[in-house]
Amino acid sequence: LHVKYIETDLRGYLVLDVTPARVQGEWHYVDTVAQPSTNESFGAAWQCVAGAMRMTEGDGPTEPPADPPPLAP
Repeated sequence: LHVKYIETDLRGYLVLDVTPARVQGEWHYVDTVAQPSTNESFGAAWQCVAGAMRMTEGDGPTEPPADPPPLAP
């Protein structure tokens, strides 16, 4: 097993952006999990481009789509 990126002392979430051209994981961190907070920071992005045999560093956070689908009920 090869680990490309890890931050065990930080808490946050992962955004997985999947397109036909590539899959990219983006790590975002929050300042606390003990209470609600709006403070967060971008950690890193790693991607695998279609046809590639390995992961590479991503381009940074992906912009949200201009016309996202409606939220699930």
